[in-house]
Parts: sequence; structure tokens; C-alpha cells
Amino acid sequence: MKKLVPLFLLPLFWSQSFAQSHQVLTSDGELLHITVKGNGIPCLYLHGGPGSGSWWLEKFMGEELSNF
Repeated sequence: MKKLVPLFLLPLFWSQSFAQSHQVLTSDGELLHITVKGNGIPCLYLHGGPGSGSWWLEKFMGEELSNF
């Protein structure tokens, strides 16, 4: 079973390898983290609250996010 764990994690890391991530410092000193994926119509996802990242959205939406 321990040998299967990397196989389950591989899709997560595989999808992240195609993402372009960078940071932007705004004029008021806030640091924005940006991830760019796909080549369709842009989709802006704004989240709030501590610990509320984009990981859960990518987990449940997966390839559907590439359609935007």
C-alpha cells in the first residue's frame, strides 16, 4: 500500500508542473499569488479567509478549470 501512495499523488504534482505561478506586489504593499493554467477564457478566483487556497478548487474542478 505504501508503494501506491506516490501513484495517487502523481496527478496532483503533474497538474502543478504545467501551471505558471508568480507573485505581484501591489502599490499598497499587498503580495498577490497568481497561478495561470490553460488557454481559454480567463477566470478570476478570489478567495478569502486563512487556509482557503485554490487547492480545493483544483481538486474538485480539475481539468474543468482548463476550459475557462
